[in-house]
Amino acid sequence: MRAVGPFAAIAAVVAWSGTSSAQLPPAPPPPPPGAPAAAAAPNPAQHTVVLLADMTGEAEVDAHLRVATDALVQRIRARGYELAPPAAVGAAMQRGVTDPNGLRSAVGAELAVRTKVTYRDRFHAVIHVTVVSALGERGQDVTATPAEIDTAVPAAVDTLLPAPGTAVAPGAPPVAAVPVPATQPGADRVVLKDGSVVEGRVIYQAPGSYVIVQGPDGRQRTIPWDRVHEVYAHAPAQPMPGGPTPAGTGLSQLGAPPSGPRLGGQATWDKRGGSIFAFDLQAQVSGILQTIQTTVDKTFTSGQQMTFTGESSAGGGGGGAGLHFGYLYLAAPDVEKSTTWSGFRMGTGFDFAMIAYGHRTDAHIQAGLRDSGGNELIRGYADGGDTKWGSTRVIMIPMSIGGQFGFGKFWGESRWNGVMVGIDYRPTYFHSKPSDFKSATDGFNPAGFQLTLDIGSLEAANKSEANFRMSVFLLPPVGNRPTFLTLGFGAAWY
Repeated sequence: MRAVGPFAAIAAVVAWSGTSSAQLPPAPPPPPPGAPAAAAAPNPAQHTVVLLADMTGEAEVDAHLRVATDALVQRIRARGYELAPPAAVGAAMQRGVTDPNGLRSAVGAELAVRTKVTYRDRFHAVIHVTVVSALGERGQDVTATPAEIDTAVPAAVDTLLPAPGTAVAPGAPPVAAVPVPATQPGADRVVLKDGSVVEGRVIYQAPGSYVIVQGPDGRQRTIPWDRVHEVYAHAPAQPMPGGPTPAGTGLSQLGAPPSGPRLGGQATWDKRGGSIFAFDLQAQVSGILQTIQTTVDKTFTSGQQMTFTGESSAGGGGGGAGLHFGYLYLAAPDVEKSTTWSGFRMGTGFDFAMIAYGHRTDAHIQAGLRDSGGNELIRGYADGGDTKWGSTRVIMIPMSIGGQFGFGKFWGESRWNGVMVGIDYRPTYFHSKPSDFKSATDGFNPAGFQLTLDIGSLEAANKSEANFRMSVFLLPPVGNRPTFLTLGFGAAWY
């Protein structure tokens, strides 16, 4: 967002007369040197308001600000007020009066109402609304998405408007201020909505997103904005280069040039990334397919025996579980320019499955013999060669190396939501022992690979989070090794 001057769009604002297309009439020329300035003559029968709404210069946001200002005009009139004459406000500005209270006094208005965007990122804005009267100033921050600005700003101002005539009565008590809790010298406080207090030094605050507090032990804590009730800081927070800033917080203005160390949201995300211990736990559906040798023994009528050797398919499916762990190097994106993560990962693990296993049994054939009269001398028969079902236990120990890439978006500066896609080269040691076989099938297969899909979020302040993971692991046939296929569903922590 581009920073705007105090009244960069004041001409468009004081001209509101009920429609967004109204234009400000030309202000009267300034008085000649030495001539007294003409004072505005408000209508004593009306309770008037000077309405000031700063624009940002961004078409997307300003369109909603104009709609909000239209609604605000209607809300002000519904409360019994009328807008101060735009010509009178323009004349006061020509004389150099620019602050809301000065403009209110110059035109004899009862109130001055101002709306100003103090913070803006991709997803939301913070609009500070102020109502100024002879009794003082009342303000409130409104956090809203661009689409919510239309209704949120008028509603906030409505809660601050006094009844007509009550803000100018002589001797009326001043507007009550929010009490500030006592703090120790040099200590800042963040009061949470649950009533607890976090003490330390506020090093960065992004209204609507989060606050970073450094405790007495030097450790930093990031507090989501939706948990914060109020922030009391003695010294201005340090700036985040190029980051958005509300006036008076010590933060740089939107669009400010980078300077100093990377602090605030980017620094927190940089710490969130780096080398991370990662692990996952999955429920798995597994399958095995392999080729085994089968034999056929044939006994001839002469008593001679011959053995024929062949091949047949065997395999089945079942379920199991897997635990995998290792290190993930996660490179955090520049939160101002990108929303894509990338990472390098490597690790190992353990997979176990019980599988229903079917195979063809060995066969035996006895040749038959009959005499010329058709009488059976040797009975011929065949047995075996059928499919028999048993079970097999499968153990796999993989070694993985690969990468993962995240695609999503940031919500504020403290939360990222999206998907992570990963691919790994995964050579694996396997062991399979069918219940009907005397010996096991085991070995090392160098050709495995895995695909993963993680769905979830990352929080800047958290060190490890669980995300939903789906995986596909294939160990293709190499030589006489079995084929293994595993589908996994579970959680991954990183």
